[in-house]
Amino acid sequence: GIGTSGTVVGTSRRLHELGHAVGRPVTCIAMQPDDGLHGLEGLKHLPSSLVPAIYDAGVLDDTIWLPTEEGWDMAERLSTDEGLFVGHSSGGNVAAALRVGKELAGAGRSGVVVTVLCDRGDRYFAPLEWEKHYVW
Repeated sequence: GIGTSGTVVGTSRRLHELGHAVGRPVTCIAMQPDDGLHGLEGLKHLPSSLVPAIYDAGVLDDTIWLPTEEGWDMAERLSTDEGLFVGHSSGGNVAAALRVGKELAGAGRSGVVVTVLCDRGDRYFAPLEWEKHYVW
């Protein structure tokens, strides 16, 4: 996911350098919310946001556009099924990584898919009246 863009840009730049140095191509894919009025806290929808000065689209090979619901649902799934209490941004990153893995498998290709779990769930999942799973 792209917030300040520092992690995705810096990591992508370095991975491309290392991949080139050892003759192994690396593909770096960003994830952005698919709507300017999204609910993936901390992430930017760059077409409708101020673009951070450090953002460099040239180091990214592709972008996955993800609906808010996929990020929320994956964060919930990671908590209930895997015991990882992460926030919506991390949920979005995992959902995007799973898409990449499925696309590789569907094309009969192999690869290593890596993502960053960039936030904690306790910042977002206090039960509030308007949230999806409010508990009385």
